[in-house]
Amino acid sequence: MKYSNLLRRLLVVSIFSAAALVMVPAESHAQAYPCGSPGPGEQVVGMTQGGNGVASVPLCQRVDSGDSGGSGGSKQARPDPVQNGIGALMQIQRTELGILGRIDQLKKDPRYAPIIAGKWDFYQDRSSDRPGEYCSALFTNAAGMVRVSGPGSHYPGAMITFWGPDIPKPGAQQIIKVALTQSDDNQPQTVRAYNYTQPGLDYGAIALAIPAAGALIDNMLDRLSFTLEVDGKRVLFIGWHSGLKARDRLRQCMNKRS
Repeated sequence: MKYSNLLRRLLVVSIFSAAALVMVPAESHAQAYPCGSPGPGEQVVGMTQGGNGVASVPLCQRVDSGDSGGSGGSKQARPDPVQNGIGALMQIQRTELGILGRIDQLKKDPRYAPIIAGKWDFYQDRSSDRPGEYCSALFTNAAGMVRVSGPGSHYPGAMITFWGPDIPKPGAQQIIKVALTQSDDNQPQTVRAYNYTQPGLDYGAIALAIPAAGALIDNMLDRLSFTLEVDGKRVLFIGWHSGLKARDRLRQCMNKRS
């Protein structure tokens, strides 16, 4: 079965209803957002409420760097692939060549060449002592980023999260309708998704919850692109390569989960 057909079927199951999207963060003074996989400098602070066939998903908040738990001695902060990736993309977009859209010339710059070509980062939330939790594969190229992540703790599903400069940047997390089209069938599907602004950065994110992590990962394609539209406007077009490599790394990580 092709990935897109499977994803299409899973997204039908995971259409969000208002009752299923009540946020229950542990702390209300800071914005919590559906993270799918808490990265460096993040922690899970709650879950969305599941219901009507929709699985609960983790909510994260940014935490201060340095001593992260009071367990005696500070821990050196690990690089955050999402924050680093967005920072690099913003640098590219601010360069003269980026403003002019001269991607071919940017490919010759060793600082930006890996991102222009498209690269994967693989990581896991190590604040949990349980192996195989919150495994993540993040793909970055000049258009933006897409991450496949999960499962973890009491969350059995996966999440697909997209970042891009044209994705809406709300002041507070919201639920929006997104028209999603994938390259191997080109059939748009309207779904409800989480939309938030990446904490600390002027960058929008759209996250889709998928109930069956194993089925999603097992059916990833080597090359696949996504088009996201909001209110009739295209907000992101991004395609990955080497998807089978990402699938194998995710499966290897997830298999460690008891």
